[in-house]
Amino acid sequence: MPKGVYIRTKEPWNKGLTKKTDSRVAKGAEANRGMPNSPEHIEACRQAMLAHWQNPEFRARQLKSRNTQTLKEKRYQRMLGEKNPGFGNPPWNKGKTACYSDEVRQQMGADKKGKIPAMKGKHFPPEVVEKNRQAILACWQDPKYIAKQMEARGVRPNRLELKLLKILTPFGFQYVGDGQLIIGGKCPDFWNGDHKLIELYGDYWHSGDNPEERIDHFGKHGYDCLVIWEHELQNMEQMKAKVASHGKTNV
Repeated sequence: MPKGVYIRTKEPWNKGLTKKTDSRVAKGAEANRGMPNSPEHIEACRQAMLAHWQNPEFRARQLKSRNTQTLKEKRYQRMLGEKNPGFGNPPWNKGKTACYSDEVRQQMGADKKGKIPAMKGKHFPPEVVEKNRQAILACWQDPKYIAKQMEARGVRPNRLELKLLKILTPFGFQYVGDGQLIIGGKCPDFWNGDHKLIELYGDYWHSGDNPEERIDHFGKHGYDCLVIWEHELQNMEQMKAKVASHGKTNV
């Protein structure tokens, strides 16, 4: 058996246990909170999974459990056993057509046959694309438009932002990533009410981004921006010192 491969041979010890009912589960959940998603961590997980798939027993068990037809049959039988009146019977609209008669639908199909859509293969001229881009940028300068967009998109702080917010609150920073503050068409994550900003970059989602571009953008509008990376949240004391040197220090 390859090193690092584990084949389950008995019932898992934590089956049916939760954080509320077992202290060991609660301790493990707390230890896994905020696990790093750096490229190195992702690659280590990928290599571990590749090692698992080198084991014939693991491979056979996985392929058996992923049998599509078997899964469909199990799901179908489970649905039959549930309180679902009418499940398994032919659908009520089988064989029925829409409001159009057969003759009308055939005529509609014949009218479209061989015709090319008017906009197929066409592109807007570069000047039109630029004009539309500038119009959208102008819309994002309007607070009412921004508020409407943010509300429609349901923007709210994610898990990492909430974790960082606990550190930033004593220093006078608040979350504004939901559109409360727009600077030059861009929305920062945190603001101290003056001219200090903080942006949180995820190790995975921002791996190809250059934080200096964000810093320079806000700098042109008179704001001092600090970029914090996700992996930096692992050291709370160092993070507090970094924030203190950037923003308010009266804590």
